[in-house]
This record gives sequence, structure tokens and C-alpha cells, in this order.
Amino acid sequence: GCIERKDYAGKSEHVSRATAILMNLRDTLEIAPGVEVADNLYSLYDYMIQRLIDANVQNNLKIVDEVITLLLPIKTAWSQIPESAKQEAYEMQRQKRQAVV
Repeated sequence: GCIERKDYAGKSEHVSRATAILMNLRDTLEIAPGVEVADNLYSLYDYMIQRLIDANVQNNLKIVDEVITLLLPIKTAWSQIPESAKQEAYEMQRQKRQAVV
């Protein structure tokens, strides 16, 4: 909506937030040898970050729509995971990090 209204400050803020979320998702992946899913997600998040930068520079709604189309299935899949499973995975990661320290 900000692009359509020519609210460029608002657009930059929203694109920056979305970019930060994608960077966090990308940077918190647990990359392990032979694990294609993490590698593929890393590449996808990296691509979406670059596309958001392009959309910001070009004020291009089609690029924003492309990123939304790519991210929506991931968000939908995440929302279908039971909260208890998310908490269990978070706790396992926390314990792994503490064991390393």
C-alpha cells in the first residue's frame, strides 16, 4: 500500500522489517553437510532478501508480490506445526547451545 500511496518512508520501513525477518530466518538455519532442506531454504531466503532490495529501489509492487508468493507456503507450513512441537524444537536448540558454551 505504501508504494501505491507514494509513502516512500513507510515503504522503506516495511521493506526493512520484512528484510530483517528474512535475514533472521536465513541466519538461524542449522546448516549441516548433506541437509538439502536447510541449504535450499538459505538460498531461497537470500533470493527473497535480494528481491526485496530490488523492490525497494525500483518501487515495484510485482517484486513484492513475488516475494509474498514465495514466502506464503513457508508461513502456512509453519503455522500448521503444533505449538508444542515448536517449543520442543526451541528447547532442544537452546540445550545444544548451552552444551557448546
